[in-house]
Amino acid sequence: MTPDLDVPNPPDVTNRQVPAEIDEVSHDLEDLRRGEIETALRDGAWRQGFEEWAAYVDVDDEALGMVYDRELFQEFDFYYEPESDRVRASPPSLPAEWVESTSSPVVASLRTALDDLAEIVAEVLVADYLDWAETEEGDIIWREDTFGTVEPSIPEDEHGE
Repeated sequence: MTPDLDVPNPPDVTNRQVPAEIDEVSHDLEDLRRGEIETALRDGAWRQGFEEWAAYVDVDDEALGMVYDRELFQEFDFYYEPESDRVRASPPSLPAEWVESTSSPVVASLRTALDDLAEIVAEVLVADYLDWAETEEGDIIWREDTFGTVEPSIPEDEHGE
């Protein structure tokens, strides 16, 4: 990780609208599970993903400075997409005036780096922080109350006594 590259606070994803690629009519904000995702980000998923990303990111210091100065890390969005049953991540858009005044290779490099960060954090969320496995309808959970207690039987002796 670059020595002066501090881990920023995780983004607040609970204050976002339904993403354009999600059908607003058939899904509401709760379907996106943003509250659970934000909790996981704060519990360490953001830090873990960011540190993994920062260990190999190769972006111009000035470009990274712009991301920090404009607090673009706060604009990352993470949400659950019900149709595909997966966590999605959206990196922030770069400011138009910065893109216009910066060389194309630097802009492309930064866009790729931000996309990578989004993907890494989403992978960390799924692999280490979110467990949304549901019990299938056919799965049986064996407990005493499933069948009740079984009374011990007393074997009769050979003579029926």
